[in-house]
Amino acid sequence: MSCINNESLLETVYDEVWEEYRIKNNLTSDQLYTLEQNSSTGVIPEIELETNKRFEDMCQWNLLDANLSTSLQQ
Repeated sequence: MSCINNESLLETVYDEVWEEYRIKNNLTSDQLYTLEQNSSTGVIPEIELETNKRFEDMCQWNLLDANLSTSLQQ
């Protein structure tokens, strides 16, 4: 996967996790944006951790899928 594809996928995963966090914590979009802006890192740590976990899991599945496809072609 190219870097552009990875960045796009990471952004999509972040958006999904962000929305799940917002709903789970009964926050409006404005409230969550404010929490992010007031954070020292500009992100909510729980959202960042879950995003990275899901992204890494997806990358592992893509790698396994690519390896399986290569094995089947041989």
